[in-house]
Amino acid sequence: MKRFAPRAELDKHILLDALRDVLPPRGLVLEIASGTGQHVAHFAAALPALRWQPSEHTAIGLDSIASWTDGLANVQPPLALEVGAASWPIDAADAILVINWLHLVPPPIARALFDGARRVLPVGGPLCIHGAVRTEGTPLAPSIPAHLAAWTVRIDPPTIDAVTEHASACGFVLDAQREMSEPQEQLLVFRRT
Repeated sequence: MKRFAPRAELDKHILLDALRDVLPPRGLVLEIASGTGQHVAHFAAALPALRWQPSEHTAIGLDSIASWTDGLANVQPPLALEVGAASWPIDAADAILVINWLHLVPPPIARALFDGARRVLPVGGPLCIHGAVRTEGTPLAPSIPAHLAAWTVRIDPPTIDAVTEHASACGFVLDAQREMSEPQEQLLVFRRT
């Protein structure tokens, strides 16, 4: 069943413009936690030279992604992927994309993202993380958006310093940082060393 997230519709164009500058011209992009599938469908249609591998950890999510990407030749069938698992069901990707996810998971799962990405990406491969992060000393947003409140695990966005520390421990360096449309929303691009 095709699910719809209004927020995905709002930010997909802005995010696509930012990703054009950091994704490789060709290769496979693994999207972690693809949600409804709206983003990957939009990006795959706009960037046909790239192959896309969406993933999600729930059957409902996998079904929705398949509905959104049906008929897109450059999108692989969605993978059931649990970020915290000891191994992922994919061995290699040229880039990894994570959208609006990092601030929703506990720190051990955030660290597992970087550990798994290190196993999958080549040297220089980008790990693109979009979502709520804050600089050290920035106050927390007063409330979490209503569309996230029902299923959020964390309500405080991690600091950029904390994310960078996790990345560095797993062999990544922060290569680019771009402010996005919402307060505390950024695109962080890490490169595997």
